[in-house]
Amino acid sequence: MHISFAYGLKIASERPLLDPIHFSGKPDVWVRLGSLDSLSSEFSQGQNIVFELPCNLKFSVRNGCEIVVDTPSEIDFSLIRPHILGSGMAFVLRQRGFLVLHASCVAKGDERSHFWVDLGGVNPLWPLRFTNKGIG
Repeated sequence: MHISFAYGLKIASERPLLDPIHFSGKPDVWVRLGSLDSLSSEFSQGQNIVFELPCNLKFSVRNGCEIVVDTPSEIDFSLIRPHILGSGMAFVLRQRGFLVLHASCVAKGDERSHFWVDLGGVNPLWPLRFTNKGIG
């Protein structure tokens, strides 16, 4: 299990999402890979959201604390990671009462968190870099 920290939340995942942190206790959010064949968008209500992205990724976000990603096995996880941290976490944050201002910016009260992509590398999706102010 990999533990990361983003948007003021501790995130546990089967695969690394960000740089790992040392943490004991219960994570705020769980991310796992799994089959969502039996769920449709009709399942989406309030604290249960199911959505698909054009790249054949299907997501289930539940109660602001769980993301399940159904993905074709041939897709490289490094290409999935930004969708988990972007679209998936946007629904988690919304379910937790955060005001999601933009795909890369979140605010709650007087606190904010944002991230950006380092475009200096060969692949623009590589290192997601997070900065936080007042969160955590």
